[in-house]
Amino acid sequence: MIVQDNTPSPGYISWSDVKISYKGQVYNIADGNTNLPFVYWKYSDPNYFYASSSYPTWLTDDDLLVFLNKNGIHLTVPNTTIIDGSLIVPESILTNALAANAVTAEKIAAGAITASKIVADAVGAQAIATGAILAEHLAAGSVTASVIAADTIEAKHIKSLNGLNVNNQFVVDENGNVSVSNDKVALDTHGVTVKQADFLVEDPITSVKTSIKNKSSSRPFIRNVRC
Repeated sequence: MIVQDNTPSPGYISWSDVKISYKGQVYNIADGNTNLPFVYWKYSDPNYFYASSSYPTWLTDDDLLVFLNKNGIHLTVPNTTIIDGSLIVPESILTNALAANAVTAEKIAAGAITASKIVADAVGAQAIATGAILAEHLAAGSVTASVIAADTIEAKHIKSLNGLNVNNQFVVDENGNVSVSNDKVALDTHGVTVKQADFLVEDPITSVKTSIKNKSSSRPFIRNVRC
């Protein structure tokens, strides 16, 4: 048997004078070459080699994977003592065949693990490093009230109220200014502004409420209101 690398062109392997003996019969294989990675023999057509771009999962017990072409360098599969990754049948290695901690982060290609490959509830909070999930990692609208456990968000976790809007009854704008009750009451750096309503001050002892409102544009009018 003669097998030549990078022949007749770079990336190809060629074979000649190959014989395969099986079940008491010797078969002469036609000379040939290929730039495809997998070369195999089929018992149903025993005088030729076939080649494919993907692992030939359709081989039967009577068939044989003969060569692996690694960019023009051949590997004779029946004689190899080291298993090349290309020779592993897809989906043939199951989870229970892997030793604990055998697959480490450096063996996983970037972007290889997507959400569709993760079983629901497989990743618990204890498996996530502190500070690993930042705001830019969360899709817009992905965190809703239904996925937040009760009492998990406290005041110390809130860095800013800017942009808060509670049914237009309590609004905080981007500058931290607050408006209450459809903008009838405003709190900003200028103080407290009340629109279209009385400003009531309640005496803590008598519970008498004093209403402050403008009688004219020049001075305020003050009257007592008992409630």
